[in-house]
Amino acid sequence: MATENKPLCIIPARGGSKRFPRKNIALLAGKPLLVYAIEAALESRVFGQVCVSSDDDEILEIAAAHGATMALKRPAELATDTVQVKQVCAFLLNDLAAQGYHFSEFAVLLETNPFR
Repeated sequence: MATENKPLCIIPARGGSKRFPRKNIALLAGKPLLVYAIEAALESRVFGQVCVSSDDDEILEIAAAHGATMALKRPAELATDTVQVKQVCAFLLNDLAAQGYHFSEFAVLLETNPFR
């Protein structure tokens, strides 16, 4: 596959949180927090693909059900408290490249900021 013309949106949403368990799918005004990021990315029409990366199957199911064009599982070692977003992005971009997807630009939307 050739290089995508539009940027990739990466939404990293791991399942664990010590301070607020399951925060990425906690409801805010009746909607999972994660969905606000997906909707913002889709409604912007800036991105060619909206990819949610998670270690959690429920998060990936919610992402797919709410329009994420890619919902990709990442390894447990990339879902700890010490892993940085840049490590998740590097893994994801390399994984997508191995599948034939190439992006010249990407952006990260954090699901914990629903009021963007």
